[in-house]
Amino acid sequence: MNVEIGTVIGVLGSLLGLAGYLSGHDEKLTRDAKWKGKIDEKLDAIAGIKTDVSNVKTDVDGVKTVLQEHEGKIVEAIVSARSAHHRIDEIVAGKNAAPQATQSELHN
Repeated sequence: MNVEIGTVIGVLGSLLGLAGYLSGHDEKLTRDAKWKGKIDEKLDAIAGIKTDVSNVKTDVDGVKTVLQEHEGKIVEAIVSARSAHHRIDEIVAGKNAAPQATQSELHN
């Protein structure tokens, strides 16, 4: 009977030990899964940021191209305005000179 009680206690102890191990193992797996889920989420966020940065870089390159085009057009407009200003000055100078000559001729 001593052997049978010892065997039963040994088997029960083994079963309790196995149940404790499996219970702890399941909790550890659950914690690891949660941790891996958080890491995956952070990696997805980083990948999303990388994509966003790439999109912003593409947009900035497009804006640079448009600015270069506008710069050329602005320079052309400035040159044209200067040329027109000089022509207007010449026309105004010619109109002012002609009436003065005519007035001086009238007085003589």
